[in-house]
Amino acid sequence: MEIDEKVSVRFQTRELNELDNIVEALDFPSRSDFIRVAVKNQRELMEKKSSICVEFPPLILGYIDVLVNKGYYTSREDALKKIFAECFNIEIIEKAIKATKILEQASGCSVDIIKKTEQIIEK
Repeated sequence: MEIDEKVSVRFQTRELNELDNIVEALDFPSRSDFIRVAVKNQRELMEKKSSICVEFPPLILGYIDVLVNKGYYTSREDALKKIFAECFNIEIIEKAIKATKILEQASGCSVDIIKKTEQIIEK
């Protein structure tokens, strides 16, 4: 049997105003509902070992939203996954490794990330 427990949280006035603005903008029924969803999302994010959090300027997010609304992508996440997949395909990575090896030879310095990247590609 689950037991509901009340948790008290203190916010500064500015933070509380921001919270209320978010709750209203996202059409949550209450602060509590928003906080529960935020905790759940944070937990899911922490469980994803292969994910990273990236901040984008509003202009870029707006452009991505336009592409989503026009049906080019199903969501922001879908758009970013596809964009990154195009930018980091195997051919581009291999070209980067080759160019870095040439620079290593010319400079006499070693770059560890290249060896690690080659190991990932071989898998």
